[in-house]
Amino acid sequence: RTQAAIETLISVANKGQQILFFTCHLHLTRLFEQQGQPPVWLTEESSTQETRSPVTSQPQVQSELQLQPAFKTETSTAVLDAPQVEVPVYELEWSSPIYRLSSLSQFQIQQLNQAGINSIAQFLSQSADQLAPQLPEEISAGLIFEWQSQARLASCIRGIKPQQAAFLVQCGITEPGDITGMSFPELWSLIASSLPTDTLNETTITETRVQQWYQSAHQARKFHPQKPVATEQKPQQPVPQERREYRRDSSHTDSENTKPITPPFYLNRSMPVEQAPSIGPKTAQRLEKVGIFSVSDFLE
Repeated sequence: RTQAAIETLISVANKGQQILFFTCHLHLTRLFEQQGQPPVWLTEESSTQETRSPVTSQPQVQSELQLQPAFKTETSTAVLDAPQVEVPVYELEWSSPIYRLSSLSQFQIQQLNQAGINSIAQFLSQSADQLAPQLPEEISAGLIFEWQSQARLASCIRGIKPQQAAFLVQCGITEPGDITGMSFPELWSLIASSLPTDTLNETTITETRVQQWYQSAHQARKFHPQKPVATEQKPQQPVPQERREYRRDSSHTDSENTKPITPPFYLNRSMPVEQAPSIGPKTAQRLEKVGIFSVSDFLE
């Protein structure tokens, strides 16, 4: 194959194409000599400097070859040492305590704890209408919905702190779908028009930070209520009725004399709307975009 390659190069050169072939291998130079192409030795060129012998030039060639692996090693090391892009984290987890919500006062936290709400998961598992009767009158269903919206934004979208989530709710953004449903210029215009002119701090909302939220909202995670919450509802007991005595005759069958059984409710109002018949995950997502999260919201 080497001989054929040399013949090809010579054939192309004979047609007028200039070819410069550099090699440090002696056997290749001999193959060119056999084809009538004597090599030109670079060490024999005339110059004012002293003529270097092949013996002294060989270490220089080796030293040049040895520099190449060292250069590659430095390049690969530089790539490995490059700073990695920091990935934002979820500021709230499902197991985070309810007091992590910055909008809650100590009194409101105590009232929620007394109602059995201690974590973000428990807070999002119930609708605002279901929680309102268990709390004082000053804690309305609308106020609870705002708190739940803050918890949902901070726990479903990376990088949004509870304080920042409270500001987004004031702008009318209550769920990740509100962010993904508009373009970034529309989102930033909505937020920028409501930004306060206070001093800079770690929670300051900037255009770069909103751009990060916009990207994270397209990869937002979804909250799924715990199944034990749906099984806590006990079937209602039948209302005791006044017994009637009658004479048994052949016109009555045994099935008519048995005590009626009241079937349990397999769907209660606090369950997620996704568990309702004929409603799948995709339909539930569309319903959640319009504020329907539970069966109670859907029926109303």
